[in-house]
Amino acid sequence: MANEPATWPGDSSKLIKEANFAAATFTERANFAGATFTEVANFAGATFTEGADFAGATFTEYANFEGSTFTKYPDFADATFTKEAYFAGATFTERVNFARATFTEWAHFAGATFTKEAYFAGATFTEVVDFAGATFTKEASFWGATFESRANFVNCEMKSQTRFDGASFRLVPPLFDGTNLNEGTTWFGVTWPRSPRTVDDARLTVRGYERLKLRWT
Repeated sequence: MANEPATWPGDSSKLIKEANFAAATFTERANFAGATFTEVANFAGATFTEGADFAGATFTEYANFEGSTFTKYPDFADATFTKEAYFAGATFTERVNFARATFTEWAHFAGATFTKEAYFAGATFTEVVDFAGATFTKEASFWGATFESRANFVNCEMKSQTRFDGASFRLVPPLFDGTNLNEGTTWFGVTWPRSPRTVDDARLTVRGYERLKLRWT
């Protein structure tokens, strides 16, 4: 299917078993809203030229969007990722919406590029979420998001305001080594983790707070 136009009728009442759209090009808006992917959903390297609607979709196996390009508004609001979600190296040229999305296992966003606003408000990350080396050109909102495990923002480019208001960090504070946070970054009402459970968590806790202290003192 590489380099061939791809379409989907958008019938969200159906269970989608085989979803191999690797390197495909969607020339019309891809409508997968409310769909349930019962097997691996492979969109690696795909190009969405007219946007993509995955709002309320459920991925029961791996969701692979690694290296994909979204040139119009992609909507993943209220989506559920039961297994690992791969968005490493993906490019979002318009605003992207992951509001209230649930990531049950690792969420990979390392090296992703967010050219416009990126909304993760109310999202839940049960396992590690990795934004290492990602670029946020416009506002990034993690308002009310829940981080049950580690949140890696190491070596990110955060060029505009980032909102962590109301966010909850349950295990360790976020890691920002090598990242220059914008002065407009806000932390109102954040819930910080309690005492670390392991030696490794203790080390990450010290490392995270040291970086935050250097930035805001």
